Amino acid sequence: MQDRVFLTGATGFIGASLLQTWLDRSDATVTVLARARRDVPPDQRVRGVLGELYPQARVPRLLERVTVVEGDVTLDRLGIGTGDFERLASETTHIIHCAAAVRFDLARLLMQRELWAEAEAELLAALDAVPTYAEATLELATLRRLAGRQDEAVAILVDLLQRDPYSFDALIALGEALIELGRKHDAATAFHRVLTFDPDHVGGIFYDAVMLASQRRFRDAIARWQRVVDLEPAGDFARRARRESRTAADLLKVFGDRLGGD
Repeated sequence: MQDRVFLTGATGFIGASLLQTWLDRSDATVTVLARARRDVPPDQRVRGVLGELYPQARVPRLLERVTVVEGDVTLDRLGIGTGDFERLASETTHIIHCAAAVRFDLARLLMQRELWAEAEAELLAALDAVPTYAEATLELATLRRLAGRQDEAVAILVDLLQRDPYSFDALIALGEALIELGRKHDAATAFHRVLTFDPDHVGGIFYDAVMLASQRRFRDAIARWQRVVDLEPAGDFARRARRESRTAADLLKVFGDRLGGD
C-alpha cells in the first residue's frame, strides 16, 4: 500500500524539510494543509516552497504527488469541509504536524516599535539556521524597507528571486521598494511579471492600479481596484483598494475629466 502523508506547516523551514524528505526517499503522496497568506493562495505558496527546494523543471512532476488543501490548524476540523475531512481521515497513513500558530511575532512586534536592530537580529537568527528560509528573507526585506534602507531591501529580494523567480510575494515586495526609490518603471515591470503568470493576483492588480493612478488614469485605476475587491473582498489588499478608490473618486469629483484618464 502506498503511503499517504498528511503534512501541516510545509511552508515553514521544518515542514519544508520534511516534505522534501518524503518526496526524495519514498514514493508517498503528500497532502499539504496550508493557508492563504497576504492574498497568495495556498497552492501558490506550496509551489513556491517546492521551487526553493528543487530546480523549477522538476516542480510540475513533483506536484503530481502533492495535493494542497486549504485550511487552518486553529479551526475546527482544520477548516476542511466534512467530506474532505472524512476522506483524509480514512485514507491517510501518516500525519505530521509542523504548523506553528505564531511566526516571527517577536520580530514583528519589534518592527512595530521601530526597534530595527533587535528585530533584524531575530530574523537573522532564523536565516543563520536555514539560509534559504524564504519567509524570513521576505520579513528581513520588509524590515529594511521600513527602516529606510530600500537599496538593501532590493538587493535581498533580487537574491531571493534568483533562487525562486516565481515568488510572487518577493516580486510584490520588490515593486514596493522600487516605488519608494522612485523607480516606477522598474516597479511596474515587477508587478507585470506577477500578472503575466497569474492575471488574478490581487497584489499585482492592486499595484497595477497604483501605477495607473500615478499616471492620473483614475477611472482605470478605480476599475482595477474594484477587481481586487471582487476577488478577495475580505483581504488586506481589498481594504487598501477601497481606501485608494475613495481618494481617486474624490479627485475625479473635484477635477473632473482633466484627471480622468482614458
